[in-house]
Amino acid sequence: MKIPRISRFLMLHVFFFLAAPFFISADTRINLFLKHPPQKTITESINQITKEQQNEELALITKATDAQTIKKKLKQEITYKLSGFFATYAGYTDTSNPDGLISFPLRHSTPKLYLAITPSINLVKVKGKTISHREYIVDAETKMYLMEQKTDEHQTTYWEVSEQPLPENRKVNPLTLIIFANPQNIIVPTGTFLSEPSSHLILPELYVVGDIQQGSILLKALDLKRFFEKIREKDTKQGENITQTLITNM
Repeated sequence: MKIPRISRFLMLHVFFFLAAPFFISADTRINLFLKHPPQKTITESINQITKEQQNEELALITKATDAQTIKKKLKQEITYKLSGFFATYAGYTDTSNPDGLISFPLRHSTPKLYLAITPSINLVKVKGKTISHREYIVDAETKMYLMEQKTDEHQTTYWEVSEQPLPENRKVNPLTLIIFANPQNIIVPTGTFLSEPSSHLILPELYVVGDIQQGSILLKALDLKRFFEKIREKDTKQGENITQTLITNM
């Protein structure tokens, strides 16, 4: 089986050598990138839609517009923005940037992580505002995955991603990165994916394929934000062409 390579790690290294000024991240990170689906998938979807023309509105547009313009409009409709996805991990919060990057300081040592995609969670409190633990909501559509970084007999490092059932007690495992979204909006590819040895955890890419209820989900997530700590960064000059980025709330 051909294993797709995670290219983001290599791209970062090329950036470090070619870009000026240089930026160095001194803290150990966990990085996750939200991406658009592969161009081939988008093209196939567009071709299928334009071929079938089952939608009456699309049929009317077809009469007045050339095929190339139609495909451009459809591509805009099925390509969703990567920014604005709220996430939590280890008591921190982050929101995906325009490039789809979600980043946290690494707060566990085992080379594995649970990933949950859910519209919301419950914070179970004891003694007033003290949070005991987090729970998945019974009626909320939720998907959970296990990402494990492994090394085979040839010393090749790879990620193994598998979908997991939710725990019966609905408790969120402490080793969980939660993205607040409808699971239909994000595709998590399962299987094995080549990785690169690193002190950072660079997770396999996810694909954004929708924005169902994302506005209302974000508003609810912001209500939870006050219980977590936002990532704060500070850039310091280390030389004429070197800037070091540090997380200040370590």
